[in-house]
Amino acid sequence: MNDLNLKNFINSVVEHILVNEAEEYLEQLDYIFIGDVNISRVGFYANFRHPDEYRAKIIENLTLGSSIHAEVLGLKYGVDFMLYVDGGIITMLEGFTVDGDNYWPSEIVDFKLTLT
Repeated sequence: MNDLNLKNFINSVVEHILVNEAEEYLEQLDYIFIGDVNISRVGFYANFRHPDEYRAKIIENLTLGSSIHAEVLGLKYGVDFMLYVDGGIITMLEGFTVDGDNYWPSEIVDFKLTLT
């Protein structure tokens, strides 16, 4: 898989989720970066890292992303997401094919993010 394309996809998804669901977390985009990405048969888990000295302004646990959907070239029903915030810090993005039967593509060539 083209690592740069996947990271661009992940960054676009996270920004889209935050703009539409939790603008108060947008400032974290200046601090977090993608760590490990694990690809499964039907999706991925992207773990985020942040500097040790970073302190969250809001301390809460949230699951975001229910309003965002991605149409991805090669996937019939697209991709849905869950963005996890733990202790006020963005920690992980999960992306998964909607029907669970389509295999995750070997490369993200083209995608469109929409609101559900």
